[in-house]
Amino acid sequence: MTQETEVREVDPSVLAQIQSDYVPPTAEDARALDKTLKAQSFTGYHYVAQPAPGFDVEGLWHCFPCHGRSGYAAHAVALHSSLERLGVPTMLAPHPTMEIDIQRFPEDRWDMLMRWLKSSVGIPRAYIASMPPDLRGSRIGVASFVSYVAFEAMPVSSYAVQQCNDDAMTALWCVSPFTARCYTTSGVDPRKVKVVPPAICDGPWKNALEDRHPDRDPVSEKHPFVFGALGTWHERKGFHDLVRAYFRSFQRHDPVRLDLRTSHFGDHRPTLHQFEQMVIGEIASIAAEFGDNGYPHSKAMPNIKLLTGTSLTDEETVRWLGGLDSFVNPSFGEGLGIPPIWAWAQGVPVVTSDFGAVGELASELRAKLGDESGQIFPSRRVRVPKEMLRHSVLLCPESEWGGYDPQSLADAMLLTFERGPRRSAAVGEEVRRRFSFEETKAPLVEALSEIVPASMLQSAGVV
Repeated sequence: MTQETEVREVDPSVLAQIQSDYVPPTAEDARALDKTLKAQSFTGYHYVAQPAPGFDVEGLWHCFPCHGRSGYAAHAVALHSSLERLGVPTMLAPHPTMEIDIQRFPEDRWDMLMRWLKSSVGIPRAYIASMPPDLRGSRIGVASFVSYVAFEAMPVSSYAVQQCNDDAMTALWCVSPFTARCYTTSGVDPRKVKVVPPAICDGPWKNALEDRHPDRDPVSEKHPFVFGALGTWHERKGFHDLVRAYFRSFQRHDPVRLDLRTSHFGDHRPTLHQFEQMVIGEIASIAAEFGDNGYPHSKAMPNIKLLTGTSLTDEETVRWLGGLDSFVNPSFGEGLGIPPIWAWAQGVPVVTSDFGAVGELASELRAKLGDESGQIFPSRRVRVPKEMLRHSVLLCPESEWGGYDPQSLADAMLLTFERGPRRSAAVGEEVRRRFSFEETKAPLVEALSEIVPASMLQSAGVV
C-alpha cells in the first residue's frame, strides 16, 4: 500500500512577500555563524559508543609520513620517542589524506612503528600532525589540533597563514627558532607558535651517534680528504652550486673527493639508472662551464663519487656521516637540518652558509667553541625560484631563502681542506646535548600543557 502526498504550489504573492522581507546577514554575523557551525560540526568526539575495553585510555594521536626517511619523518620519530619516554600514551594514527601502509615502513624502523601503531589510545585529547599545516587533520574530531612543522623560507604564503590562524588550529609547534620566525613574521598569531626542538640525537639514534676518531692515514691520492653532502636532488638543496664550488677549488691531481649521496625528488619516479644518468648529465653541464666538454670520460675534473638511492638504514646513514672528513651543507635553507646535526654530533666539521636553522646553529657553536665546528660562508636573501612554487603551497612569489656566491662556498671548502682532517669532541658533546631528550623535555612539556588537560599529564606522571 502506498500513500500519496499532496503537492501544493506556493502562492507567488506570498513568495514575493517572503523575498522582500529577507534581510541578508552582515559579513560579521555570517562569520560568527560560520564559526559556530564549524565548532558544532568539527569538534568534540564522534564516538557512537564508548571505547572498547583496553582502549579507554586518554592520550594523543600522532600522524606523520612513516613510509620514508624525510626530514618530517625524522622530526616525528624524535617527537614520538620523547612522548613515549615521558609516559604520555601516544598512538600512531592515520591522516585524512594519508593512509598507514605497514608494507612501506623502513625495515629498521618497523618494530618501533608497529609498537606505536598498536598503542591503545581510545580517548585522544590532542591530534598532532607532523606535516605541513593542513586543516584537514582537524576534521578527525579531536578537541586540540597541532601541526609540528619545519620550514626554510620567509615569508610563508597567505594560504599557510590562514591555515595556522584558523580557530581549528590549536597550536603550531616548530622544530627551531628559525622556523618559528618564518611563520610569525608572516602574520601567524605568535600566541599559537611554540618552539619544540626534536631530540634528534636521542631515541633510536642515540647509540649510533658518538664522537668518532677513526684511525686515518695521512691525506694522499690513495686516502683523499672526503667532503660529503646528503639530500634529495632539487633546487633548494644547492647541489649544483656545490659542484661549481668544488670544481673552482680543486684540480684532478688534488687528494680530495666529493661524495654526493642523493635521491630523486618529486612524484615521478625514474629508475635508479635513469636518475643517475640525469645527475651525471647535469654535472657534465657544470663541467662544461669550466671548459671540460668530455665529463666524466675526460677525467679532467676533481673526483666525485655519486651515491644514489634510499637503501641506507638510519644507523648506516649516521655512520656514513661520521666517516666524512667534512660535511657540506649547500642548501639554500633548512628548517632544522638533520644531516649536518648528525655530522656535528660525531665531531665532524660542517661547511655551511649563515642562513636558516643550520647557519644559526653554526654561528652559536662558533661563538661558544670557536671554529672547530667548521666554516661559515655568507649568504644573501634571494627569491625562491618560480619552479619551486609548484612543489609547495606554503611558498609564495615573495618567499626568500639564502642564496650565495659559489666562490664563497669554494673558499670555505678550500680552507677546510687545507686545515686537514680533524674531529672536535667538544662540538660533538655540545650538539648531542642540545638535541637530547633531557634538553628538549622542558619545551615539550610546556607545549603539551597548553593543549591537553593537566589531569592527563598528571596521570602520566609528567607534571
